[in-house]
Amino acid sequence: MMAAWQSAGTSMKDTLELEMLSKSVETGPDASTFTIRDGALSYAPFDRTKTPDGKVYDDQGNIISPIDEFNAPVGAGLCQDATAMFPAAAIPGDDGIKPYGSCLLLDQAAPILGQIFQVDLKVDETHPVCETTRTTISALRIGDYLIGTMPGEMTVMLAEYLRSKSPTAADHTILVSYAQGHMGYLLRPEDWLLGGYEPSVTFWGPLAAEYMGEQLLKLMPLALTPMREDASTSSATRVATATTTDALDKDDPAPMAGTIPSEVPPDVWARTGHPAQAQPAASIPRVSGIATFTWIGDDPLVKTPHVQLQVETSPGVYAAVARKSGRPVEDQEILVAYTPEPLQRSGPQTHVWVAEWQAVPWLGAPGLDTLDDRGGVPTGKYRFHVDGKDWSLDSDPFTVVAGGLEATATRATQITANVSWHAQTGWRLMDMNMPSNHPVPVRAQQVTVALLDAANTQLSSASATTDANGAVSVANNAAATQVKITDRFGNVATAPIN
Repeated sequence: MMAAWQSAGTSMKDTLELEMLSKSVETGPDASTFTIRDGALSYAPFDRTKTPDGKVYDDQGNIISPIDEFNAPVGAGLCQDATAMFPAAAIPGDDGIKPYGSCLLLDQAAPILGQIFQVDLKVDETHPVCETTRTTISALRIGDYLIGTMPGEMTVMLAEYLRSKSPTAADHTILVSYAQGHMGYLLRPEDWLLGGYEPSVTFWGPLAAEYMGEQLLKLMPLALTPMREDASTSSATRVATATTTDALDKDDPAPMAGTIPSEVPPDVWARTGHPAQAQPAASIPRVSGIATFTWIGDDPLVKTPHVQLQVETSPGVYAAVARKSGRPVEDQEILVAYTPEPLQRSGPQTHVWVAEWQAVPWLGAPGLDTLDDRGGVPTGKYRFHVDGKDWSLDSDPFTVVAGGLEATATRATQITANVSWHAQTGWRLMDMNMPSNHPVPVRAQQVTVALLDAANTQLSSASATTDANGAVSVANNAAATQVKITDRFGNVATAPIN
């Protein structure tokens, strides 16, 4: 991902092929729907008068078809072991057959589960749970890449199988789980039959997930043609979902919205902890510094705040910090946390919000968009700008200053310093292989190394390049007791020589 991002400047295109198709797919309750592998695997017709033969595999270890153990006319769940949790809801004849033995017929289990979870599943012996009878899949082409969606959590086995069958190369096929529906865990039949937790969160047995994958494989080639197809012509009817209206209390207008508290309430916490004050600190060092701003805003049921980072362009004049694309810095660059006061609603609440920004270059910062540039966010005055419902406010300005650099030094035949950037409470990416809040070596970069004596008098100064571990060496000087490192951005660290 990092390599693709870094090379984007030389590989960008001015036009891309783009097409998306979506299709509604029928699932249950017809057993024949789930036939897969060109008919090699299927269910026996669902029939409550039949009992299974108890044979899951043949002598060669292949799955016997048609499968008569999953005899579930309106679906079954909790299939994971050989014995049912509620024997009265088990599939007749499956006791002792893993994982079918623990399957619970949804119509039989619904009265029990409904009381436990206080929900009416609206299922009986001839009517499945409505939401389990249809789902949606999509295929999206973006240039040479093809994105396919699946309504559930795919296992690696199924994802690799679908990539191997994709009409584009496997490394150009992107599969997205949890999209437009949820059939539970999506496993290939061989995986499902091993039992365990994942098969328990399914409704239509071992063939359902691969069946859905096959439907996606049929849809994906249509996104690659030069013509615009309409996948809905072969779609199943869609489930008419009920319209729900919540009765949650909400504050509109919210008390004191658009104001800054004189003290931050004790229950308010952000990523870096409880803010000591509402306004940002006056000075924020590069890399290690976190600018934090707390305000009272709107009820999130009414509006979430829009937070933007601004920079001073002339005395007292601020404008949005912009990326190379011209888009303002907001969203992922700024963390926003929310706390209602009081935490438990007993009447109107005040709605406290906190924004946090780590002083490192933003994505798309001109000339500063590699990890080697993390110490180079432009210095100067910044502020947060917040827009709410019918109000806006600005934080006090804060000044980004040089900082974030650390060093240690040792003496042998030479004096060697190890140089790093360190954000103890940071979260922004600093290194591809190290935690963001650990010291990160300043690798292969030019620094200035000054040797100082005990009175802080400079004895010598030299430019050098750090190695792959952030180390740099200079000639020994017996009078030197300290080393002062200045990186190419002007950040400075001083350390005793041990």
